[in-house]
Amino acid sequence: MFEDTYISKSQWQRIMKLNLKEIVDPNDFNIVMQILSDINDWVEVHIDDACGFIVIGV
Repeated sequence: MFEDTYISKSQWQRIMKLNLKEIVDPNDFNIVMQILSDINDWVEVHIDDACGFIVIGV
């Protein structure tokens, strides 16, 4: 669980389609959506279909 996690662009796009209201505490929902939006902006600009990125330690 606390190892490096590789996420491809297609995996990220699937994450962004999840119904997060079922997963995220309602008190945290707005901040989670803002964080995911910021990450998504970065992914769309810097990650192409042939590569991904690594989340360290999660």
